[in-house]
Amino acid sequence: LLQQKLSQQQEIEIVYFQPDQLKEGGAYVSITGVVKKMDRYEHRIVLQDGTHIKMEDVIDMTGDIFQEMEF
Repeated sequence: LLQQKLSQQQEIEIVYFQPDQLKEGGAYVSITGVVKKMDRYEHRIVLQDGTHIKMEDVIDMTGDIFQEMEF
């Protein structure tokens, strides 16, 4: 769904796990932004501000774009 709606440039909130670079563990981070592209080859979500998020680290995504989904 997100890939199909990229042209709408809607803001979403992504919660993801960010590993600690120096030791084992990490933190859960929440970021709000507009998705620029979905890099399937690198398995990353790229936001317009340049942030790269590994798809396997994503815990949750929210935003108006997901209101259209049928459950």
